Amino acid sequence: MDLRFRTPVLQVTLVQGPPRWVDEQGILLPPLNSYPSGGMPGAVLRTPRLPPDIPAGRQWEDPIVLQALALVQAYQPRQLEYRQQHWELILADGRILHVAARTLD
Repeated sequence: MDLRFRTPVLQVTLVQGPPRWVDEQGILLPPLNSYPSGGMPGAVLRTPRLPPDIPAGRQWEDPIVLQALALVQAYQPRQLEYRQQHWELILADGRILHVAARTLD
């Protein structure tokens, strides 16, 4: 049996309902009913997304979510938000970083 544990790395804010989490590969994790004391690890994507229409265990192919994951891996922000032509990242020390967005065609 191949047992794999997936670690949440990005909390995705939804336009409706509680947030959802993805792992480093964009795999949608099951809804979390409770959070450990001190909160969850990882970054928060503040740009609201439509609820995913896929089951947990599949890659969430939303281009904003996938770009956010790449930025989390590169910069380790605490929060990030997509702003049409750039991303705003809030780093752990409170600094704000602006990063050019890739085209989302």
